Amino acid sequence: MVIVRRLLSVLLSLLIAASPLESARAQRVGAPAGSIGRVVASAPIPQFSAPPVLIPAAQLVAVNAAVAQFSAIDLKSAPAAEVRAGAEALMARVLGAQDAVAPALASGSPSAVERSLPPSAPAPERVSAPGPHVYLLSKPLRETVELGPTARLLHCVLEMGFQFVKAAVAWHMTGSPAAGLGVLAFDLIKMPPMITVQSLADLGLRYWRRKLATLRRLADTPGVTRIRVLTTGEAEFSGILAWRQENTGLVFMDAGGRLPGMIPGFGALIPIADLEGRRVRLLLAHNGATERIDWTPTLAELLSGASIPAGVAAAWRARLDADKRDKTPLQRLFDFKKEKELRVEAHLSDGAGGESPLGTIAFGRSVKRLIGLGRLDRVGALFGRAPAGRSIALSDTTVERGAVKSARVTTRRAWRRLSGALIVRP
Repeated sequence: MVIVRRLLSVLLSLLIAASPLESARAQRVGAPAGSIGRVVASAPIPQFSAPPVLIPAAQLVAVNAAVAQFSAIDLKSAPAAEVRAGAEALMARVLGAQDAVAPALASGSPSAVERSLPPSAPAPERVSAPGPHVYLLSKPLRETVELGPTARLLHCVLEMGFQFVKAAVAWHMTGSPAAGLGVLAFDLIKMPPMITVQSLADLGLRYWRRKLATLRRLADTPGVTRIRVLTTGEAEFSGILAWRQENTGLVFMDAGGRLPGMIPGFGALIPIADLEGRRVRLLLAHNGATERIDWTPTLAELLSGASIPAGVAAAWRARLDADKRDKTPLQRLFDFKKEKELRVEAHLSDGAGGESPLGTIAFGRSVKRLIGLGRLDRVGALFGRAPAGRSIALSDTTVERGAVKSARVTTRRAWRRLSGALIVRP
């Protein structure tokens, strides 16, 4: 490698010494014109009939940069094609080709030519680094949904009527009143939690419809390619019935370039250049106390759907099991407060040591599914399957632009468009 560098230095010296300007200067002052020979200023200065052809300073700088670039190639480990391309680019520079560029000199990083140009010569134009691609809407998506008096009554009446219908069917199929009464007694025991679940599902459906309309409006913004909504919310109960839910959604928008500075109804866009530097601290809250072990994923992990670590999920499950030790099986069965008080609180760091509360990010059964205590997990535990943690619920919508109308429609694509996971815009 050292020999190659010396040969390249000699080649550059020969090129400089061969220039008429350098020879004439050496003859006038009697100084050596190169590093391998000396010219004594004893002969008269020759007279040129035509102006000498001088080598431009920019070409000398380019040759110097090409030599430095070729010297950086490891001749032992580099592929033969890379060495050959570097040598050809170097010889092209030495011979005066204007369009020869070394492979690495065409990259977007500052090159040796940029650093070596004199102040009078303009620096080559460079493509500026793209701006942030993820933006946070300064005003979150706030939607409050609630059940009116009629909806509350229907939830209770329909569920109770459904239990009586099942009891009547059992009586009719078996011909035994005892069988019908047994089915009715069993269904009446599980009816209160079913009303809670159904009312929560009703509130979730109402919020989904409003959120979908907002997502379609945001998809009309030019340049948007993806919209992710991290929803935080807390439900209010009237007995066993969930009748009101306040939702706050943090809206993150991905774009291929820069977006407009303002979006009507959502204010200014906040660029987030460092998703890895912003963390979200998640705490389990139950019975008025919070678990000391928290989960602190980065914003990038949370938006990518990372699952809760196994150690944190196990600690939170142990906390819930400890709360149930002092209760009898009957008290556990009729403990309706567990769905109201069980929640996960979120706090977003500002990247400078502080943090701001985001509110409840999961509550009730969603917390149980998060830490591996859902119904499917209980069934799997009967077969020896260990509980597995899941990720925080996140709405992820892809915005597709310029779709071909003749594209084959699949069931999965149709469902994604119906559910709001895919929005097509011309």
